[in-house]
Amino acid sequence: MSNYQATGNQGWKYLFNAPKQHYFKEGWSLCGRWMTIGWGECVEDNGKPQADECVSCRRKLTPAIAPKPKKRVKKVMPHESLDVAMAVVELLASK
Repeated sequence: MSNYQATGNQGWKYLFNAPKQHYFKEGWSLCGRWMTIGWGECVEDNGKPQADECVSCRRKLTPAIAPKPKKRVKKVMPHESLDVAMAVVELLASK
């Protein structure tokens, strides 16, 4: 017996032609690859990732485990670094 509870049209669901279970909300899977017309019950999420779940659906359902975007580093253009170097030279020359 499963410890999941049926929740109607929102939750994890197996489709007969999908290799993994997907999380459905308003008829569409969170990964956007699957659609259901509402027959069959969805089961509630227990918060623990399972091996047979769609990884994309799990990431969108739980943003905390989603990969965080990398911080952007400002690229210094060659002429900008030259301006900084010239300012340092002028500062040292003035002493």
